[in-house]
Amino acid sequence: AFLGYVGETGINYMVTDVMTGYRDDKRQALTSMVGTGQFFSKVVFDRAKNKPTANWIRTEDIIIDPNATSVYDAERVTHQYFVNPRIAHEKMRMGEWKDVALEQYDISNAVVKKKSNDKLGLIPNQDDSNKQYCIHECQTYLDLNDVDSNNTNYAKHGRQLPYIVAKDKESNNIVGLWRNWNIND
Repeated sequence: AFLGYVGETGINYMVTDVMTGYRDDKRQALTSMVGTGQFFSKVVFDRAKNKPTANWIRTEDIIIDPNATSVYDAERVTHQYFVNPRIAHEKMRMGEWKDVALEQYDISNAVVKKKSNDKLGLIPNQDDSNKQYCIHECQTYLDLNDVDSNNTNYAKHGRQLPYIVAKDKESNNIVGLWRNWNIND
């Protein structure tokens, strides 16, 4: 139903009535921008909440193709995020993710956190709250013509097409693969 709203009135309705956390998220992003000079935001449809969300992404959680001169001409852009086991299994149960074996990632061993703990002489907490799944969601261009024989658009254009690939960092298992283009594009 939200797709029917177009224009300034529709956007205002979305950010005030539907995406209720939008303004708080943007305030947090703008505060972060003071330190880093930039921020990223990703708008997705959250199936669990049954509404679109626009989440702020920490700058250090974006991995951009090193050969790119800007985010716009990058061959791939990866968003690294952490998901607790309950949320991951819920996504699998709902069919949003493929039901595959995942390996937990100990976020207390993250490089930046580990280096700061080492300098301060701190010993990280070893409880299970630090164990989550590290997901890399990559927007990239793939040639899946051999895999998808019904992909007539590829044959028409003769080039790689944009896809979103989500994989577990530790197990390398792919939890999701989504087409990022329309057949009529």
